[in-house]
Amino acid sequence: MTVPWINMLSAPAILFLNNERKIPYLGPLHRAHLINAMHQFTTGVQSARLDDANFEHDTQASTGSTTGNWLVIL
Repeated sequence: MTVPWINMLSAPAILFLNNERKIPYLGPLHRAHLINAMHQFTTGVQSARLDDANFEHDTQASTGSTTGNWLVIL
């Protein structure tokens, strides 16, 4: 599959993709810069605070499954 806008990138390239945005990363290839860019890219991503009272309902409400993409901070 050829994506027209990807031709403007040189190789190697890092491209942040989600359902709404396609953003090429043009910064330095350094871990701290990449982490900062990923944080900025994901700003506004929906998060949920889960506890014993809502975990089962909130994780199964949309899919019926507790598996999926979750970032858990303890």
